[in-house]
Amino acid sequence: MDKRETIRLMTSPDRVTRQLEVINEITDVAEVLGIELWLEGGWAMDFYLGKVTREHDDIDWFMWAADASSLTTCLTQRGYKQLKGPPVEQQIDFARDGIEVSFKLVTQDDSGSVVVAGGPWKGRSVA
Repeated sequence: MDKRETIRLMTSPDRVTRQLEVINEITDVAEVLGIELWLEGGWAMDFYLGKVTREHDDIDWFMWAADASSLTTCLTQRGYKQLKGPPVEQQIDFARDGIEVSFKLVTQDDSGSVVVAGGPWKGRSVA
């Protein structure tokens, strides 16, 4: 069964509930680890609007590249599987129980601007 088939098999309310549980879990983990991260994309907009506006394929985050290793260790200990995808110095992706989570890695350049940490867009502004 591929990703799209798995997503279609989940009912919308069940998928939304499970994704919200994952968002809560990851924010709790980040707080314990002292990691800053920020929702990005559709879920960020939904939180801004205060309501779920649509079904989401995954949960997207930004995080500091320096924290990627400790978050990866913690999430794999919690049963998340790391997925292949973009270069790991640019983004790390995980899945557990049909819910995918992506972390885009950022750093600061010499002027203090937030930029893409690695991969083909290394050093480009994320703004």
